[in-house]
Amino acid sequence: MASTYSPNLRIELIGYGKQNNTWGTTTNTNLGTLIEQAIAGQAAVNVTAGNVTLTAVDGGTDQSRQMILGITGTPGVARTVTAPSVSKVYVVANGSNAAVTIKMATGTGVVVSSGKAKFVYCNGTDFYEATTEQASAAITNLTVSGNTILGDASADTVTINGTIQPGVVISGSSSSPVDALRITQTGTGNALSVEDSTNPDSSPFVVNTNGDMIVGNTATTAVLGYTQGAQFYRSSGTIAQFRYSADSGSPESVTAKARGSQASPTSVQANDGVWLGRFSGYDGTSFVETARITVAIDGTPGTNDMPGRFNFGTTLDGQSTPTTRFTIDNAGNLYGTAGTTSMTGGFFYIPAAAGAPSGVPTSLSNRVPMYYDTTNNDFYVYNGAWKKVLLG
Repeated sequence: MASTYSPNLRIELIGYGKQNNTWGTTTNTNLGTLIEQAIAGQAAVNVTAGNVTLTAVDGGTDQSRQMILGITGTPGVARTVTAPSVSKVYVVANGSNAAVTIKMATGTGVVVSSGKAKFVYCNGTDFYEATTEQASAAITNLTVSGNTILGDASADTVTINGTIQPGVVISGSSSSPVDALRITQTGTGNALSVEDSTNPDSSPFVVNTNGDMIVGNTATTAVLGYTQGAQFYRSSGTIAQFRYSADSGSPESVTAKARGSQASPTSVQANDGVWLGRFSGYDGTSFVETARITVAIDGTPGTNDMPGRFNFGTTLDGQSTPTTRFTIDNAGNLYGTAGTTSMTGGFFYIPAAAGAPSGVPTSLSNRVPMYYDTTNNDFYVYNGAWKKVLLG
């Protein structure tokens, strides 16, 4: 009976009574060459010119029997490597410059990206990755170089439990414009949430999908018709700034206004606002404005010429909108609201008591204090001594 060949590795099966005096050579080839190649052999597969069908030879060296397939070449486009439709495992190391699919003549196969390697198997029906997905794993020390993806982008959650010790550093190259850390939220949740030991935390630090920063709450609150980009929620309600420096400088809060765009700003114009401070209280239903401070351009601006003014406003009892009460203009003039004969508010008050003043006021250069004697209706000005004018 003539020799036959095994279905998967094509090993020669010597027929009964055949190969007298030569069967040892065939056996050595089977064991020392063909089986060894199936366990540890490597074949180079060049895909530059096109798709490749692996060679398959009965009883002789071929590509498809090798354990390791080293893909080479510069195709520039995706290629397909076709293997026999039999049970077999491979390590596919793709050293070409394009993705390669290892498959049978039919079926979907497995894609191996450029520069990557995969352990795959064929069951005679199709090719599959031979790795088993692990639901969870404890990693004591993880050292990573290069690009790393944890979890599936569409579904998986990556959780790191335990205590993060001091010394954790996320850094990028000082010469690189690439972000050291980037968080991309493609869903509807917050982009970043930092909590304490309570989860969910009712007072975390949050950056939402609009880029708003929230401290002490889980979402923004609209106040006075607007949702501010930075909101702080604390029972103490304070914000502190510190500066430690051996100079006369102080902590600063800076605002800046321009017309045009950030890429192409243009000059502000007269009466443009450059800062607005709005103060409100809750009336049981909503927040209502109680006072307002505005800073505006007070005149025509020019190069190195930016005249400004302060407006101070309060809300009258029974009302809900502030009215400007006094102004400091660009020349330093301080004035209140325009007067009327029937006005009952908006006055400037000076010290008054029954009797002439006797105290010595603190001297301020080029300024004088005033006083009114309610008993004798005398108006006093101090200029080295109290001088009075009798008011009729």
